[in-house]
Amino acid sequence: MVTELKILGSKVDLYKDENIDVINSVLDIKDITKNTNAFTRGFTVPASANNNQLFKHYYDADLDNSFDARTKIAAEILLDGISFKTGFIQLTKVNIKKNKPSSYSINFSGGLNGISKAAGDKKMKDLNLTAYDHDYDSATVNTGLQSSLFSGDLIYNALTKKQLYINSVGTDGTQTDTLSNISYDGAAAAGLIWNDLKPSLKLIVLIEAIETLLGITFSRHFFDTTEFQNLFMWLNPSKKKEIEGNTQIIDWTTNNAGAVWMNLSTDIASYPTDASIDQSAYISMRLTPTDLDIEYTLKMYVDDEVFFEGTQSGVFLNPLFDWWWLTSDDGAQTKSVYWEVTVNQEFTFDAILYQSLDPENGWFTTLAASQTIDSKFISAENMPDLKIIDFLKGLFSMYKLIVLPLPDGTYKVIELDAYYAEGTSYDVTKYIDFEEWDVNRGKIFNEISFTFAEPTTRNNIFYEQINDRGFGDEELILREDQSDDTSEQLDGESFTLKLPFEQVIFERLTDQVDGLAGNLTYGAIVDEDNEPVNPKPIIFYNNNTVSNAKGIAFLGDTVGDRTQLQRFNNPLHASSLTNPLYSTTFSREQNIWDNTYLDKNLYTNHYANYITDTFNIKKREYKFKAYLPLNIITKLELNDLLIIKGSFYRINKYSYNIITGKTDLELINYFGTVAPGQVRTPQQSITKSYEAQSEKIYIYNLDGSTFNKVDISGDGVAWVSSAEDIATQKGILTIDFQQYNSLFKNRSLYLDITNNGITTRILINQTPKSVFLTVDYNMVTVDSTTITADNGIV
Repeated sequence: MVTELKILGSKVDLYKDENIDVINSVLDIKDITKNTNAFTRGFTVPASANNNQLFKHYYDADLDNSFDARTKIAAEILLDGISFKTGFIQLTKVNIKKNKPSSYSINFSGGLNGISKAAGDKKMKDLNLTAYDHDYDSATVNTGLQSSLFSGDLIYNALTKKQLYINSVGTDGTQTDTLSNISYDGAAAAGLIWNDLKPSLKLIVLIEAIETLLGITFSRHFFDTTEFQNLFMWLNPSKKKEIEGNTQIIDWTTNNAGAVWMNLSTDIASYPTDASIDQSAYISMRLTPTDLDIEYTLKMYVDDEVFFEGTQSGVFLNPLFDWWWLTSDDGAQTKSVYWEVTVNQEFTFDAILYQSLDPENGWFTTLAASQTIDSKFISAENMPDLKIIDFLKGLFSMYKLIVLPLPDGTYKVIELDAYYAEGTSYDVTKYIDFEEWDVNRGKIFNEISFTFAEPTTRNNIFYEQINDRGFGDEELILREDQSDDTSEQLDGESFTLKLPFEQVIFERLTDQVDGLAGNLTYGAIVDEDNEPVNPKPIIFYNNNTVSNAKGIAFLGDTVGDRTQLQRFNNPLHASSLTNPLYSTTFSREQNIWDNTYLDKNLYTNHYANYITDTFNIKKREYKFKAYLPLNIITKLELNDLLIIKGSFYRINKYSYNIITGKTDLELINYFGTVAPGQVRTPQQSITKSYEAQSEKIYIYNLDGSTFNKVDISGDGVAWVSSAEDIATQKGILTIDFQQYNSLFKNRSLYLDITNNGITTRILINQTPKSVFLTVDYNMVTVDSTTITADNGIV
């Protein structure tokens, strides 16, 4: 077998007897901050003339244009001319013997480290989101609250840094910094104040912006699914209720006679000062707003550094006897000066500038005509304070995603179950060395917890105090007798998955008069003292809901601007009001809309199969030595199954020596009943509401499948259509529902998907059009359900 290593397409000379082990581990495709997907232990290559040229005589530091050992260089390993692994080479040292280079020490790593390398320390605020900047006024917020902006990519919800309630008594007009009655039937002051609200962006928008910034491309195997497409993240990076301010340099329009220092084109003044002749510049200014109640900040910059800063409302007046005095530190110096105004809503003002080099001989004025700072919401400035790599790692952990580099330089992103389902199987019995092999207990976990960031909001803090766990968190302790909470824990280690996102308990508000529920859900972003807090990023589902009899008032930005909302965007933990297919919680929490339990959640949808295998009492770890042929080793993937003496094994890790051809296999016995390559769906049943809509799900091994619909309810099959969405990503099945106007019964059918002679069946239901139930909403605190589990967490 001929082994080749190439750097940037150039062949590297290798030692014939050097052991070079390429290691592939499941662990390395699960954490994009560590991802290598394949790597080698350090090895050496000779300091041949060819290699000296490739590494540009790195040992000689006096040479210009030297090899850059700080970076990783694209590389490829070939076996008999067949590409085995692509990735990166990094030079670690040069070995010198008798004053001459003897060898180079290098490491090989796979392609996934390109993500963390590209992300570096960049933060979410570095994303280019200018396409989603918008006027921040009551009309825009009203539209975003009742429908959406930017074709559904940006919405407003009732996420507020105060408490809201509904009291339809016409005398209740409570409206304070911490508490608001928002009932339309309340007093004239009651209502949802427009600038108490901040927007949210779709997560797919953030993924697209990350791709652009980092110059990478993710596949849409998961990101195009309905489960992900309908997720939003709230934009608010601080404890302040206000948006980050809009800033504008004062535009000076007229220099009166004698005022020669202001450049009216740049709005920057240049004042001469000279310490040698004791010459200074004296400046005073008056700024007059149209609305004297609006708070603003005025900054004066001298040589690009803040010289003065003040925040106030009303007229700013710096009297002539209290001027700003600019002087030279040494000799003749010109001082560059300009002024900025920062405000968080629309602001109109004019200004006059008084200037002099000798106040006793008079002042000279420059005028700023009336000008307006438009109130803008700048999306990037309001992003949570979070590194991009931490955001991605959190998302990938939340949904148990696997990321794999593809030959075209893109990255495939799919769920773990889908990854394993798409593998193949190889019978390697005859290649195994059965002289000696080990069967180990392997790594055992006796405690597993899935947790979100520590709660900072009042309801979540109370929930944690009552339930001994955070809302949405899930915990599992393995004991000798799982039915006895007092029995001894199994011997093992603990595993904690902690996300950088925070849960907020949303509330469906009820009228304090009759206890009946309205159709608005909201989240109070306040602590136990009702003070505003700055939570970690909040991810949620949105549902646009029609208003019911419990009307909600919306207060605009002018006196008397009070309207009744006809619809509103509701933040939810569930993907739909009823019968949700997805949830943003790991645990079986209650759906705040109808108080049913969220049986389809992050745990059941993405972790249940994995955990079930982890704790199977029959689980073993096997270590074999093998000599696999090229037609297997060059195609072997970590999601493939190996067949040894009729038993199936899943690969945990394998190490292949590219010189000797020996493979060390670390395997886990496989308990699954579905063979790789068979069509599988993450959802065996799908129930949707009466509206016309689409559901997109990723079907494992969907390519080449045929579809057949079987009527169940007697309503025919024309109300559902299905097709593989190959325009953006193979494997995405789009199921389109027509509107259902019945008021009485569900309609149902089976969708049969057939591939390779095997049929997988999905039950499809659509509920009738009916009036939303109005029910009492009572917060119920529940203990975490115990999970039975099993597979190794790696």
